[in-house]
Amino acid sequence: MQTFKQFIEEQRLDESTMRTKIGNWFIQMSKHALERGIERRPDVNIMSWRTMYKNMIDAVQKKDLKGEILFYSHKLRQGIVATVDAAKNTIRLITKLPRGKAIAKSGTGKVFVEGYEDSDILVIVID
Repeated sequence: MQTFKQFIEEQRLDESTMRTKIGNWFIQMSKHALERGIERRPDVNIMSWRTMYKNMIDAVQKKDLKGEILFYSHKLRQGIVATVDAAKNTIRLITKLPRGKAIAKSGTGKVFVEGYEDSDILVIVID
């Protein structure tokens, strides 16, 4: 299966084209998030990332989340910090954390969410 790095290189993505549509939602990736994904998780393939993005959208819709959020997949052992703009149906990926890391900034409020159908997502809301 194609790795994320191979997909990015093949697509020749740059910051202006790092946007994908899943259902009626958009996932907009910052250049930093793109680079961190390649650097930190070259083992994760594009279909696994898409599944995580779909699960992030499900979490946002079910919990009416907005603002800056740390999403964490137990299956991938992967955290992604993103901002959610529900009015524009957009999740902007800020960074992809190192494998197994799910630590929010010190002193921030947190909400842990588990148990989505067919999902393996932990959501931490950052105030």
